[in-house]
Amino acid sequence: MSVPTQPVVGPGTDDAGAYVRAVRLWLDDLPSEDADELTRGMEADLAERAAESGERLWPLLGEPEAYAAELRSAAGLPPRRLPDEPARPGHLAQFRADWLRLRDSALERWPWVRDLRAAWWLARGFTLLWVLGAMAGS
Repeated sequence: MSVPTQPVVGPGTDDAGAYVRAVRLWLDDLPSEDADELTRGMEADLAERAAESGERLWPLLGEPEAYAAELRSAAGLPPRRLPDEPARPGHLAQFRADWLRLRDSALERWPWVRDLRAAWWLARGFTLLWVLGAMAGS
């Protein structure tokens, strides 16, 4: 998932379509159906709102990121999770963390096990060749 780094629309732009595209960039982590639902009819509404107020579109609406966050909140959707933000651990992630902790504690107790890695890879390769040979019928 990418975070938009350059604005598609700037403070001097009055194009409602460009503003909607910028908002959609901040909704790109959602399924396309959800993003379509949130932005359906938005371009016409924003153009009408800007025309009624007589103000420029950008100062009237603010940053597309904030507008997208408001749309998410109003729809009851979770806030955007940034790529460097860790995901909440589920069962599989918790199992993996426990397994790694167990592995590390075992390697601290028996450091000589690290030296057996080469033998482990050779055994895996031999087993794979044996299975493929058995499947080929030789």
